[in-house]
Amino acid sequence: MIPNNLATSIQMYNKIENDFINSIEQQYGLKFDKHNIYSSDRMYSPSEYINFKSSACIACEKGIDSRSDFLSLKCNKSCYFCFNPNQIDFLDNTQNIKKGQSIANHLLKENPRIQYVALTGGEPLLHKKEAINFFQRIERFNSKIHKRLYTNGELIDTFILKKLKNCNLQEIRFSIKLEDSLEKQADILEKIEEARYYIPDVIVEMPVIPKTYSHMENIITTLESIGVRGINLLEFCFPLHNEKEFIRRGFLLKYPPFQVYYNYWYSGGLAIAGSEEDSLKLLRFAKQNNFKMGIHYCSLANKHLGQIYQYNTAYPIDKWFYLSEKDYFLKSAKVYDNDIHCVEHVLRKNNLLQYNKNDDYNFLEFHPKYITLFDMVNIDIGMSYNIIEEINSNVFIKELKIEKIDQKNFILQTI
Repeated sequence: MIPNNLATSIQMYNKIENDFINSIEQQYGLKFDKHNIYSSDRMYSPSEYINFKSSACIACEKGIDSRSDFLSLKCNKSCYFCFNPNQIDFLDNTQNIKKGQSIANHLLKENPRIQYVALTGGEPLLHKKEAINFFQRIERFNSKIHKRLYTNGELIDTFILKKLKNCNLQEIRFSIKLEDSLEKQADILEKIEEARYYIPDVIVEMPVIPKTYSHMENIITTLESIGVRGINLLEFCFPLHNEKEFIRRGFLLKYPPFQVYYNYWYSGGLAIAGSEEDSLKLLRFAKQNNFKMGIHYCSLANKHLGQIYQYNTAYPIDKWFYLSEKDYFLKSAKVYDNDIHCVEHVLRKNNLLQYNKNDDYNFLEFHPKYITLFDMVNIDIGMSYNIIEEINSNVFIKELKIEKIDQKNFILQTI
């Protein structure tokens, strides 16, 4: 179907969304929570925080001069929500161990200006020597590079903390597993407390699983008393496997799953309904109780920002596109059919000649900042969401979504 007006364009993208949702429900048996529909505004407040958010998290949102890598995807845990099985060559990467110095050399050669590096897994401390070799190589190259380590904490001890300190590790991120016994969780909390004496920024990072709010409230209260730098609350996701575990626990999928449907490279899966609400509730709880540590909520949408930003800033863009500061999609105002003549007349009258008129597909698009010129005009304007793709050295703009806007109340900074 080739759209020739705004209604058929919207219908085409709605069908893509509905087909995706139906295919997920049929394939996995998990249902979407259609009783709690997320507006685009709720979907895109993806990174809220109080007090402190790691500079590495800020860098991650654009993905510029920031990289994470792993020694192996092997882990000493078996979390039902782990998304690592979605990674390319997962089985090979659980059996093979890469050399820490080789990984570091590759990252430094790929981008000598790199500012943030991280070692993740799997569990990187299953390979302590290689982990230390990685950070030592980065430190020798440039001691100003921000270095961080992700770990579940079980293999942490004083010896390795001293080694990491000598590597000038700036940040360590622990995960606390709610599936573990309270005794084991208490043991990890002790190790978190000890790490404070060696590593400047000790952070806990864990998904907020629905139906665990009271436990999470106790955890962040304990972390506040310990004096950690902060906690990253992650939106809990279904990783497109282990669906029986999610069904057994009564979870539903967040609806709609995306504001804009696309082949995102972050393999975390689909957000679970209720996780965001509990995360924001924990933020409010910490604020009301005057917590000093940082509380940062990182949504699934936030995980996608780096890809979109890098794609849409890789090449110059035409003057009728606007790079959204909100979600980094390229956006244009778009009209069809009989509205084209009216819009073209107004633009030319105002000496605005940088627009795109496409006779083959019967539309005209222009920069969204000019939408206010039509606040008193009875026409239908769509907001087009686009991304730059490169395939076989060919670069092109791909439209991903279009939605009707209210030009009478339009504010550019909100899109």
